[in-house]
Amino acid sequence: MSEHRPDTSPVPYRLNAAARLQASAVKQALYDVCFDIRCKLEPCISMGEVNLPLDARVSRPLRKAISQGIYEQNEMDIVSKTLEVKDRVLECGAGIGLLSAYCALRVGSDKVTTIEANPFMAPLIFHTFALNHVRPELVIGAIGRAHGRIDFHVRRNFWASSSHPDRADGAVQTLSVPVIPLDEEVRRWKPTYLFIDIEGAEESLVGCSELPGVTKIMAEVHPELIGDTGVEAFLKWLRGLGFVRDNALSKEREFFLRRNLS
Repeated sequence: MSEHRPDTSPVPYRLNAAARLQASAVKQALYDVCFDIRCKLEPCISMGEVNLPLDARVSRPLRKAISQGIYEQNEMDIVSKTLEVKDRVLECGAGIGLLSAYCALRVGSDKVTTIEANPFMAPLIFHTFALNHVRPELVIGAIGRAHGRIDFHVRRNFWASSSHPDRADGAVQTLSVPVIPLDEEVRRWKPTYLFIDIEGAEESLVGCSELPGVTKIMAEVHPELIGDTGVEAFLKWLRGLGFVRDNALSKEREFFLRRNLS
């Protein structure tokens, strides 16, 4: 009669859901620590022709987007294909200064002005300019219809900051910032190319100007804030001024439009 021996083969170790979740969190935390160390050792990265900062003033999600080359990827694709040396650029919504630095490298700093509502972004924007040896004009204020002041909701991830009321929840701070009328700025700066990326405030611009001298527009719309009706009102205003959307260059949310003034 054979002797019965217990099974001593290793039992597979199966993590329950909570343990798997904890292990995933630990792995992500280690990745974030390593990523932060890398950013300290290499506080600057190139996106095409533009150098961008990766220091601690830039939120981790933004640093990751920059490192992966996806930060403002659609906007850069449009602008790189449509910007001409003869253009004068007015940017509404500077972000970290990527597009304005790129344009300054292409057409010269004296032909680029950028407007940013969040005053806390100014040091970072100037740092981007310094990294690229350019000096476009930076104006701090919220682009809008008429002079006055407006509440601007600052979020930890700056690209979600906005004057739109729906961005008040979750804001780390709400500031009162001056409004810079778009029509006055267009007449002052005389741009041929206008960028608009102002996180839902684009709806407030409808009908505020005939945009004299502007022949090209790159605009990002935010239907999650202004709805499809708001997006259509914004585009209808531009169509009424003679602008036609280029479907070959436009993306899902970022549109390129042009008109012939001759």
